[in-house]
Amino acid sequence: LGDYLAHFAHAIGVTGSQAYETTALCKEAAETNADAARWGYAPPDWIVRSHRHRHAEVRLPSRHVRQTVITTPGWQMRSGYAYRGLSGRTSLPQFGGVALIAGSAEPYSRACVYPVEREPPEVCE
Repeated sequence: LGDYLAHFAHAIGVTGSQAYETTALCKEAAETNADAARWGYAPPDWIVRSHRHRHAEVRLPSRHVRQTVITTPGWQMRSGYAYRGLSGRTSLPQFGGVALIAGSAEPYSRACVYPVEREPPEVCE
């Protein structure tokens, strides 16, 4: 994208704890960078993954100012597969998309993320 390198793949690890939501993103960066170094390739400026149906973004220092690891929000409602992990049972779905922009000073991204609004609970009197 412009002068910047992006790597896209579908799946990435998930967690049952929102406290560790970005752990898989940092691990993906470490694995991608190690593999690039192993074979003498430039590491990507963007690493984009999906399948988690939750948006997260981590920016790490790199040769080109920073490296950004992104997971995209979902594009459809949950299926039965989304309820396997703890966060799938307790967290609200996220929908939207992410734009990658090859800026003149550095690459950056813009995300639009929309939750599903919860219905107010019924109060029995």
